[in-house]
Amino acid sequence: MPASSITRAALMVCALSCCLATQAMASQTFRAVYPEKLVGRVVANGQCVRFIQTVTSAPLTADWRAGAQVRGNHSIPPGTVIATFEADGTYTSRPGNHAAIYLSQTAEGIWVYDQWRGQPVHKRLIRFQATRGSAGDSKSNDGNLFRVVVSDPSIEVADSGQE
Repeated sequence: MPASSITRAALMVCALSCCLATQAMASQTFRAVYPEKLVGRVVANGQCVRFIQTVTSAPLTADWRAGAQVRGNHSIPPGTVIATFEADGTYTSRPGNHAAIYLSQTAEGIWVYDQWRGQPVHKRLIRFQATRGSAGDSKSNDGNLFRVVVSDPSIEVADSGQE
């Protein structure tokens, strides 16, 4: 192969690699490191997001965006951060929103590690709800509403509820 062809091929590989790396950095997911070691403990202030930020490299919630829907998506690796989101795809710290560490799913729901005020880190099943009929139900208890957390800081959103 002539030297110019080798050089051209090498440049193409470099350009492609750079392009793929840029895409990966533009929107990334987050995975937990050993969240099970915190079972039974209250992490930071007891809020779900503080647990997530302790066991992952997840940024402030202002940079969180709704990624792939969890239900039926069996390609999500265990340890991935999932959450419920507003209609515009942002995460806000409003009652009913929740973040957790995905473990697996069954026909009944999503297995996660999570915490909230008054409940230390634990493993639980968040069921897929047919409806949220009673007034006490919230979207944080409906597995249908969880999505993978992705980060794309290039997207600006007003009133993001940053934590």
